[in-house]
Amino acid sequence: AIISFHFTMALSAFYLAMMLTGWGSELTTRVQNSDASEQSFWIKNVNIWVTYVLYIWTLVIPLCCTSRDFS
Repeated sequence: AIISFHFTMALSAFYLAMMLTGWGSELTTRVQNSDASEQSFWIKNVNIWVTYVLYIWTLVIPLCCTSRDFS
């Protein structure tokens, strides 16, 4: 059960990263692409890294705080 949870969380993080970066969408030129600004690039990257950090945190915190019950 716990392995399926982590697998689902990993797939969700990958999906969110795909949606934020526009991976898989049709190729457009830089002029036509509305997400071409440097600000949107950094906003998307920060969101991706925050998602990864939160996911890693859910894996690490039970190892660090052994006296707490996470079930």
